[in-house]
Order: sequence, then structure tokens, then C-alpha cells
Amino acid sequence: MSRTIKLSIGILLLIIVSLYFFFDPDSIRFFPECPFYKMTNLYCPGCGSQRAIHDLTHLNIMGAIRHNILMVVTLFFGFGLFLYSKNRFYKLIYHPKSPYIIFGIIVLFWILRNLNIFPFHILAPITDYKVFWLPIQ
Repeated sequence: MSRTIKLSIGILLLIIVSLYFFFDPDSIRFFPECPFYKMTNLYCPGCGSQRAIHDLTHLNIMGAIRHNILMVVTLFFGFGLFLYSKNRFYKLIYHPKSPYIIFGIIVLFWILRNLNIFPFHILAPITDYKVFWLPIQ
């Protein structure tokens, strides 16, 4: 990859992260809503990711976890593994079984976060922090 492309990607990433830092996806309608949730009233694996990124830019890790734990864990795990060993990171990502494992984790997360029973309802993105660890009332 050329230096110009890397620089362009870096600048684009900085702009996107800045948008999430300065604007809250809960209060500004600039950010797109999840079309899957709007049509089915079910959470997709990505629901809550925008609010989680906003929380991460403000170093609110627990808030980010409450919005989308899969995205936060994947981000930290991937970044940590990449920093630890790029070679090991690429071997893990490009392993022949990796797509099946990743797909299975995403589908399992998708199903579990839509179950309205304790403790799985905790996986659903929330905006009301008071009911995070409480069973459904």
C-alpha cells in the first residue's frame, strides 16, 4: 500500500473518530439508525456500536460495553493481538477456520442479545443505565 493511501486512510479515520467524539449519536440524527432494528424491532450484532464508539472516545469503557460488548471486546482483542505480534495476528485472522468461528460468534451474539430473559437481555444495547444488571421486571 502506498504512503498516500495510508495517509488518506489515517486522515479519514481521524475525521470519523472526531465526529463520534464531538457528536453524541443518541442526540444527533446525523448518524444513521439501524435499518434491521427499524424493520424488525430486533437488535443486530452492530446495534449500539455508534454509541459504544462515542463512549470509547470519551474513555467510558463500561458505557461502551453496555452498548455493544462484542464490538468492544473484538476491538481490544484485535488491537492487543496486533500490537503483541503482527505475524500471529495475521496467522489467526487468515486461518482457514477463522471465518466460520467469527460467523458463529456473531450469529450466537445476535440470537442471545434478542432473548428477553436474564442474563441475556444484558447484551442488548441500552440507554437507561439503571436497569443494566437487574432482571427483567
